[in-house]
Amino acid sequence: MRNISSWAIKNPIAPILLFFMLTIMGIGAFFKLPINSNPDIEFPAFTVSVGLQGAAPSELENQIATKVEGALASIEGVKKMTTTLVTGGSTTFVELQIGTDISKAVDDARAAVSQIRSDLPDGINEPQVARIDFNDQEPLAIYSVRGHDMPAEDISWLIDREFNRQLLAVKGVGRVERWGGASRQITVDLDPARLTAFGATASQVSRALRSQNIDLPAGKSESGAGEQTIRALGSAKTVDELRNTPIVLNGGRVVRLSDIADVRDGSSEVRGIGRFNDQPVVMFQVLRSKTASSLKAYEAVKLKIEELRKAYPNLVIEPVFTPTDYVQESFDMSMETLFEGALLATLVVAVFLGGWRPVIAAAAIIGISLVGLAWVLEKTTGVHISKTVLLSIGTVILGIVTFVIKDGRATFLAAIAIPMSTIPTFWVMSLLGFTLNDVTLLALALVAGILVDDAIVEIENIIRHIRMGKSPYSAALEAADEIGLAVVATTATIVAVFAPVSFMTGIVGQFFKSFGLTVAVAVLFSLLVARLITPLLAAFILTRSPPEHEGEAGKRYIAFLEMALRNRWKTVGVGFVVMVVSVLMLGLAPKTFTPTIDQGFVQMRIDLPPGLSPDEADARAREVAGIVMDRPETKSVVQSVNGDLTGATYFISLVERKERDISQQAYEGELRKSVGKVPGIRARFGGGWGSGGLSINLTSDDPDALAAATQRVMSEMRKKPWAVDLRSSADLTRPELHIMPKREEAARLGVSIAEIANASRLATTGDIELNLAKFNAGERQIPILVRLARENRADIEAIGALRVNTATGETVPLSAVADIQFGGGEARITREDRQRVVTISSGLAAGKQLGPALEELQKEDFYKNPGPGVKVKPDGDAEELGDMFGQFAGAIGLGILLIYCVLVLLFKDFLHPITILSVILLAPAGAFIALGLVKEPLSLPVMIGLLMLIGIVIKNSILLVDFVIEAQHRGVPRHEALIDAARKRSRPIIMTTIAMIAGMIPAAMTTAGAGAFRHGMAIAVIGGLTLSTVLSLIFVPAVYTLIDDLDQMVKRFFSKVPTVTNEDKAIALKEEVERRASQAAAE
Repeated sequence: MRNISSWAIKNPIAPILLFFMLTIMGIGAFFKLPINSNPDIEFPAFTVSVGLQGAAPSELENQIATKVEGALASIEGVKKMTTTLVTGGSTTFVELQIGTDISKAVDDARAAVSQIRSDLPDGINEPQVARIDFNDQEPLAIYSVRGHDMPAEDISWLIDREFNRQLLAVKGVGRVERWGGASRQITVDLDPARLTAFGATASQVSRALRSQNIDLPAGKSESGAGEQTIRALGSAKTVDELRNTPIVLNGGRVVRLSDIADVRDGSSEVRGIGRFNDQPVVMFQVLRSKTASSLKAYEAVKLKIEELRKAYPNLVIEPVFTPTDYVQESFDMSMETLFEGALLATLVVAVFLGGWRPVIAAAAIIGISLVGLAWVLEKTTGVHISKTVLLSIGTVILGIVTFVIKDGRATFLAAIAIPMSTIPTFWVMSLLGFTLNDVTLLALALVAGILVDDAIVEIENIIRHIRMGKSPYSAALEAADEIGLAVVATTATIVAVFAPVSFMTGIVGQFFKSFGLTVAVAVLFSLLVARLITPLLAAFILTRSPPEHEGEAGKRYIAFLEMALRNRWKTVGVGFVVMVVSVLMLGLAPKTFTPTIDQGFVQMRIDLPPGLSPDEADARAREVAGIVMDRPETKSVVQSVNGDLTGATYFISLVERKERDISQQAYEGELRKSVGKVPGIRARFGGGWGSGGLSINLTSDDPDALAAATQRVMSEMRKKPWAVDLRSSADLTRPELHIMPKREEAARLGVSIAEIANASRLATTGDIELNLAKFNAGERQIPILVRLARENRADIEAIGALRVNTATGETVPLSAVADIQFGGGEARITREDRQRVVTISSGLAAGKQLGPALEELQKEDFYKNPGPGVKVKPDGDAEELGDMFGQFAGAIGLGILLIYCVLVLLFKDFLHPITILSVILLAPAGAFIALGLVKEPLSLPVMIGLLMLIGIVIKNSILLVDFVIEAQHRGVPRHEALIDAARKRSRPIIMTTIAMIAGMIPAAMTTAGAGAFRHGMAIAVIGGLTLSTVLSLIFVPAVYTLIDDLDQMVKRFFSKVPTVTNEDKAIALKEEVERRASQAAAE
């Protein structure tokens, strides 16, 4: 690699052809790379769902959940099991270890559940084991559908049947899910009084409908025409015919269905109620498939929706929530940041390398011309040219101009390093299966300034040789080889810093695998450009330059360095103090998982009082929606009441940022106050990973101890001023009717507990869907639901009058064998790893970060000792926060170790690499000062910025130390070598630092939208680079003198130890040759 530049200069066709091919493949790959919000991650998990209609959570826990968890516990690779129990259903979410074979685990789970099937209650819906793939959970858009002359059940059928089929045929669409609406249903409303009069039971009615309303095969017959199938056709052809279905009662009496019930052809009960801006609608969401591009899939979906609008002109199909717009905004902003950073870095290079006046003048003229042209086009033709397109065109034109201007050719050489390193990176990303997402785009934005570093070092050294009177060709040959080791070493340090990030474990590791590899690949390509293309082009396009004299700033720096070297222990002491301050500031810095981002939309959830009817739940949800719509910042509101009527979810789109006076976070704070005034309503904001709230889990085997601990923790947390939207997963109870069997009387009459429960269940909720009779309506089979009318289902007297069968075949009222009374029960039970768990969650008041809140909580006695047998631990973002800092600390430690190993191999020395690494703790101090000034917390992107800082300060240190070591090898005294290194290498160090800072300025200036994610990272890099560069130019030479003294002491010590000389080696080699020759002669 050290002499490869000479080879490239002497053989220019091969490297030019190589990068020509890499550029073509990179451009092709760029336009094919999927564009998504987040990287695709492999997160093995599956769910096991079991339904038992009407069953309370406590019953499901004892009869289903504990048995299912026991069966799943033996599956290989299980990391965590979480079971959620609500009325009528148990869902166990099983998270597996990363790397577990998910297909085998799902098969094992099905087998395990099958083995315990006989132990589960009768009447359950068959257990469903479903694989979870988080890569196909990303919604492309949510649409609402309404029609003036079409009922909700017909719209629902159309979405399920036609829209689903056509949208799934669109490339990139993985699933289509309907929200709200209703399905057609035949409802048989039993009349309690008439049931009593005839002595009929709900089970008799249900059984009669199932046995009579059915078509069955009846064999085969042969005739002259051939063989014919025989069918028994018992299904009713019309609803009137269904009303006349005969019901055989005890004693042989027969009644018509219409004699004991009202039969209605209508729709199922609407529970998941959907509204858009308070208008009732049926909604559906379209989710992307794995590996698909969100943007391309969304564009295809929009075309298909337009076709559906034309096919169904009587329907209004509107997009009500389009998160893909944020993906587009994030992508555009990332590309703009990349272009702006590259342009600013180029202008910085122009200032240092000469020819800056015509280059900056050209940049200004090009920029003004393009903006003016875009304005004229938009005003005259309505054609809008995006900022990204303008920047890309301007970049190309400026590159051509810098090449044409003789004094700007050095700038041209530095500028082309960015696209020649970035574009081939897209090709490698495509080979690795990566996508263009927030993480990989963050990587490219971060390295925009670094990609030009190696080229700057090469060019500056070549120009220095040209100013010594050499021709550009000779200067390129000599200078490139002179700087070769330093350039390779600096690139190796960046790769060593970021490579460990790709191998972190858990969710954080999966999330940032593509980040570390993207940075490493881009930096390696920049090394190839700097070693092959930059010296090659410099040899042929640069011109001779006059000698340059040392400036006043350079003279002052050298004078200050002389003083620092005379007081080297004091200098090192100052550096040590800065390092200690860095460590202290790291501990004191406020921490959070991800920075707050104004995305222009808000997700809000409310908890509704338990026990509401569908109409009551809809009314309460509409009341909250009205409060939301009254705010001037609100653009639209999508409202969806949960199917279990325990809450509602709102997707709120805000007006453009420039049209509102407050941020999304301030909007949420105002809305929280307004909604909190509604009695019985609790609101919370955000959702999912990185939502910013604080959550803790309390676990115990003892429900009573867990309940007491929950009350204690909730009471203490209410005293925290920063805790808002405080809630517990166990503080909701729902009203219940309790049927208490009269055991002696039931036993005397021969009525079992199962018969009592079954009679009540059939009459109030109906049979399970699998057992329902069906009404044939063309291509559709309409379920027939038998139960009491709504007004009777909550009437104790009506339920008590239900008839149950005795052992003699007679019927008696339910009240004769059971007492019925009102009661209450848990609305939801959660279990984690086979223990009950209660999750206490809290939002954070404005200005409070997750890290300080969690640290404050962990110091409290109620957190350390919540109660006997109760354990507490962070959950959600709080859990991921600790994992993230632990993972990054490990990655940084491994990166430093790798850097040391690389430096030892390159410099063939164990001590001087310590000099290079001594600057690591200088960087964070400036970063923390800058973050403190702008009140930015330590977050995930900031940690990435700190990683980059470590790599850059080590690069600067390498440039100095490499020069000194080479000079000393040539016999130059140490002091003279240090001063010469400072004089000759300080310029490229300052140039690369300012170019990096310039590249970060666009990201630092962007605080809105997707740019907020990169804002803290850029601030940290700018602050850290500014302080660390100034300090390292003084600190590194001082440390070098101390380490060099130690090195000399070690060498003097080992010089007294007998060693094998070259003469000894020669004698041993001669003896070995003679031995082998004699052995060969003997054979």
